Amino acid sequence: MKNTEPMSTNEIVYSNNKTEKFVKSILHLKYPFPYNGKSSLLLYGTYGTGKTTFTKLFCNEFEMALTKSKNNPFVNFVECDNTDASNHLIKKLEKQTKFISLNESNFHYYIFDEIDNLTEKGQKLLKTFLNKNNIICLLTTNYIYQIDKGLQDRCHLVNFNMSSKSLIQNRIKDIFKKNNLKAPSNLKLNK
Repeated sequence: MKNTEPMSTNEIVYSNNKTEKFVKSILHLKYPFPYNGKSSLLLYGTYGTGKTTFTKLFCNEFEMALTKSKNNPFVNFVECDNTDASNHLIKKLEKQTKFISLNESNFHYYIFDEIDNLTEKGQKLLKTFLNKNNIICLLTTNYIYQIDKGLQDRCHLVNFNMSSKSLIQNRIKDIFKKNNLKAPSNLKLNK
């Protein structure tokens, strides 16, 4: 079967309606973002719920909403680890934000994947980095409790835990439809 990966944020299975409504209000420019010291979304939830997939889609759609451009933005993707390499990379990105963005919106986009892997020093560097006013950052973690509270305060926390069975079933039915297949009438998810 083809066409199984979400191609837009509309195809994401959100953890709940509140999360979906919040994300869509940002994407439709109804909720100010970045605003009031928060230039980041921190997606937290269990493995395999679509956090990293969502981050890439969000950047594209947010840039399009801001500029009406169909061009995908330039996005820096950072796989976080617990070495000094991540610390040095954050310092390098700090310097990068002093230059003009390659994006029409003039924002620099950053995805920091699995920030729970950062050392305490790395999380503090990231916390300082998030103070920039010309950045949009999306951070992911499987372990929200391992993230520095000050770092969390600079982000909008977005719950990306498992969704309800009915929302998952609806997504599965959509996948069947996109593939020109009939979904089984008895489609049920195990407990």
